[in-house]
Amino acid sequence: MESSRFLITDSLAKVAEYVSNGDKESAFNFASLVVWRVDQYESWMTDNESAFIDKCLKFKPRRRPNV
Repeated sequence: MESSRFLITDSLAKVAEYVSNGDKESAFNFASLVVWRVDQYESWMTDNESAFIDKCLKFKPRRRPNV
């Protein structure tokens, strides 16, 4: 349980780093990873963490052409 919480917290820190650098696409990707990890490990997020992730999930990645 503690190791899964560390992974979630570490991923949240990475999301915050991407947001502060203005990389919204990477922030969206890591926010999705955080949601997956919370579900996978049957863990939890605080209200502040959850609100932050919700905001980051509104950053839609740009569409890329299929090559």
